[in-house]
Amino acid sequence: MRITRPVPLVCAVVLAPVAPVAATAPAGAVALDRGATDHAEIAIVEDDGTIEETEGARESFPALSLAKLFLGYYVLENGEDEDRALVEDMIRYSEDATAMYMEARYPEAIPAVVEAFSLNDTDPADYWGNSTTTAADVAKFVAAIRRDPVAAPIIDGMGSVADYAADGYPQNFGTSTLSGISGTKFGWSDNLDVHSTVSLGPGYVVAAMVEGSAEELTADVQEAVRDPEKANTAAAEDAESGAAATFAHPRQGRAINPTAAIRKRLRSTLLAPMADLLPDSVVVPSFMARLLPKDSLCT
Repeated sequence: MRITRPVPLVCAVVLAPVAPVAATAPAGAVALDRGATDHAEIAIVEDDGTIEETEGARESFPALSLAKLFLGYYVLENGEDEDRALVEDMIRYSEDATAMYMEARYPEAIPAVVEAFSLNDTDPADYWGNSTTTAADVAKFVAAIRRDPVAAPIIDGMGSVADYAADGYPQNFGTSTLSGISGTKFGWSDNLDVHSTVSLGPGYVVAAMVEGSAEELTADVQEAVRDPEKANTAAAEDAESGAAATFAHPRQGRAINPTAAIRKRLRSTLLAPMADLLPDSVVVPSFMARLLPKDSLCT
């Protein structure tokens, strides 16, 4: 009569799959790697007032269509009803014609907003598109109006931005490519040698400007801005893919995943039916593997 013995502890350890533990970035932990870009200037303003910016985030850039944010806010606060009704689409489609109309009606608009919001590095010009601003000023301004009821049409326009602007240019670059973005205003020069964006993120506003193409701006933003959602996804994927390959013993500093060998040895034992049930995620420390008998494992 064969006596069935309890499965030794070592077998129980071998057969127990190791669940990977995914490292996660702290919620809302957007951050800026200032050394990751030599081209774009980027500024992040978090809801708690924390500001992160590249070294040149306060250097002047053409405001381009981001100036429509300043213009639109003034019209929403001070304009006629029929003009306020035009603001949301001006933002959504980046309508130059509407901006020119509004500036003609309210020439004081941009200077007044610059003064009211203390945008000290923004300089209005005779024509809205020739104004200059900085990544820091734009991020600061949008952060200030984000929850202002007056600015709701601006925020709504950014949140439902069209795939293509009124002039046919695609609105899909820069900070809009970060995870969790709920709205963006885009800017680009006529000869496409300057691009800029400002976006609403989860708990922050981020603005970026570059003397270069839309693709260059996107690449710089992706390199420099630590995106919490992407960081967490990458950490989870790394943990899942690495679980079956790595288990370092604290004293030996090396690991093995002998799944195939264990299956082979199980097939010559009482536990043969379990051989094909052994998942690939099983991880066995090297010191423990050396304790396993070479024959009649677990019999």
